[in-house]
Amino acid sequence: MDKIRNEKDPIRLTRRGKIASGVLAIVAGAGAIFGVVKAYEATEPKVSGEQYHLVEPGDTTWDIARDKVKGGASSTKVVVNEIVDNNPAVYEDCDATLGPEDVGQSIIIPKEVK
Repeated sequence: MDKIRNEKDPIRLTRRGKIASGVLAIVAGAGAIFGVVKAYEATEPKVSGEQYHLVEPGDTTWDIARDKVKGGASSTKVVVNEIVDNNPAVYEDCDATLGPEDVGQSIIIPKEVK
């Protein structure tokens, strides 16, 4: 006689069912991550070309970047990172701070931010 499933009995998956549900979960998770990455890439400002900026007393990297960007703080952060990456001699310690010793130096800044 076949046993009738009681509502309190848990549903049990076969080995094949467990593998299929695991693969489905991995594919769904990867799709979600890929979608988030693509959405971020679409909103990230594009930086092109370069020009030079002569560091003056009181200049900060944030202010220089903000002057180049028409967007919000996240766009300014992208430009700050670009400035730091393009000027390893000025930002030796990977700190985005300009000090008195940097006054008079010419740093590379993005020409255009789209």
